[in-house]
Amino acid sequence: MGANASGKSNVILAFNFLKIFVETAHTFQKGTKINYFPFKLDKKCLSKPSKFKVVFIKNNIKYVYGISHNSEKIIDEYLYYYPKDRRALIFERSDTNNYRFTIDKKEQKFISEKTLDNIPYLSNSTQLNYKKTSEAFDWFKDNLGIVGADHPRLIEYTIQKLNEDKKMKKFILNALIEADLGINDLSASIEVVPMDEIPIPIRERLKTMMPDIEGKLEKIDIKTIHKVLNEVGDENYVEFDFGEESEGTKKLFSLIGLWIDSLNNGRVLVVDELDTKLHHLLNVFLIKLFNDPTQNKNNAQFQKGSNLVYRKEL
Repeated sequence: MGANASGKSNVILAFNFLKIFVETAHTFQKGTKINYFPFKLDKKCLSKPSKFKVVFIKNNIKYVYGISHNSEKIIDEYLYYYPKDRRALIFERSDTNNYRFTIDKKEQKFISEKTLDNIPYLSNSTQLNYKKTSEAFDWFKDNLGIVGADHPRLIEYTIQKLNEDKKMKKFILNALIEADLGINDLSASIEVVPMDEIPIPIRERLKTMMPDIEGKLEKIDIKTIHKVLNEVGDENYVEFDFGEESEGTKKLFSLIGLWIDSLNNGRVLVVDELDTKLHHLLNVFLIKLFNDPTQNKNNAQFQKGSNLVYRKEL
């Protein structure tokens, strides 16, 4: 994706901002400020709007969405789509309140009059049940996934997927076996523990570390099973606590649930710093899943925010 210090993480941050902005801006009140991050190393850019453009596929139709804004308002915005491989306009917005429509003009004019200066038309029109924009909105909401590879909730997400059904557990376990980690089976659960059941010294320490802690905690319990051979070659199985596994194994486990969910649902997955704590071969294994048509049947896409080179392994 680019050399070190070339702005890869900023691209991912931009994707993340746009996703959240599109999904939540319909809740803005009049005068709500928009998060605005001008380029500070060039004085000419300090007063210029931030601009975004995204090209994506939803339900086999190509869309092009663009938006520019400052901290006060949307400046320009547009959405095109290609229903028959030819570009068609859904809406264009310029100078904040000048709109152009070629379809559903009466309905869209009504929606535009209900759209505040600081709210994307894409967001507001979808909330007002305009079907032509809902597909694009749903791509941001359902198909675009952005995550830091060390996100603290990833392990919980994998556990949730692991326990959804036997088929999902088999899928995850097969992936871990394929990664050659020596794991033959595993179990995982999340237990809610009331604070008053936690020993007082630990409870007090937790309150010192996390003053806003509520009345309960989640206890994560993960066990892995490894096969070993004894002196005469007989197979034995040894149970490990998750804390005894390597950092690479822990990270792969935390990512695999998100990986499989993205493959199954055809999502676009953007992960920053994938290679941190993860062995090169495990990185290769994860990316191979996206490149394998037998695993990636729904055209899921993956972008890493790191500068690893994989050459022939892929």
